[in-house]
Amino acid sequence: MSLIDINGKKLHILTIKGNQADLPIALFLHGLLIGSSAGWYVHIASKLQKFCHVILLDFPGHGLSEKTKTGYDSESLMMDVQGVMDFAKATFMTQDNQKSITPCFYLIGHSYGAWVALKSAMRWPRSIKGIVLVELPLPPTLSDLPIQATSAESLLASLPLEVQDTLVKGKRQGIKRFEALSFLLIESSLLKDLAQERDLDDQALSQLPFHKLVIYAKSSACIVALPRLQRLFTQTPLASGSENRFEKGFEHGFEVVEGGHFILNENASIIETLIHAFIQKIESNHG
Repeated sequence: MSLIDINGKKLHILTIKGNQADLPIALFLHGLLIGSSAGWYVHIASKLQKFCHVILLDFPGHGLSEKTKTGYDSESLMMDVQGVMDFAKATFMTQDNQKSITPCFYLIGHSYGAWVALKSAMRWPRSIKGIVLVELPLPPTLSDLPIQATSAESLLASLPLEVQDTLVKGKRQGIKRFEALSFLLIESSLLKDLAQERDLDDQALSQLPFHKLVIYAKSSACIVALPRLQRLFTQTPLASGSENRFEKGFEHGFEVVEGGHFILNENASIIETLIHAFIQKIESNHG
């Protein structure tokens, strides 16, 4: 656990070294406002050492990262991701592999973190081995997250009870989380930045040269994007339900699970199983 200087701000990361030296690197990206690297670590990331080195990032203003009044648009967060990717390569990889053009990253994101993961992978595809998109809002303004909330109180009141319980657990930590929410909603540009995000081009989405796993929750508003991603990621419509298909050398997985948008709080075990199986299959079949 450490703070690193990225683009003039201090960002908190958590690194987990894999069981071997030259493994790929899984970079986990959380959602905004109520997300942090802790959610990924507790449920999923800490158990991937057999197949990957792991790095978890707290976006600015979240978790233990520095609070910033601006920089929550996807372009700014992508630059943060690029900086963390460079740090991860220097930390985990040998000098020979650092110079290699072989794809070495899995980008794994939830909610807005999935949006940043997807756009980052599209910007730097030669570095990407695979992406996992959990509850991707497409377009990015489509989400169960109440971005119109004007206070931490109204935001918390709109969340599922199990999410509320997690956020306010522990008096001291609960106060800190409440203060962080208030800062993001009232003092930062986060809501304005979210509102200005624009959708992606279908042609670009249909030409992504890496493995993909898409996961949606049945009760989430974001699931309306699933048919579009199925069509574009495989170029042929898939049958309803869960299906994995191998095409042009890449894995394309589509899963629908029980729960809502805050699936990491509601049904983390199934997300863990799906992500582990996806990466294991790729590392076993494709190396």
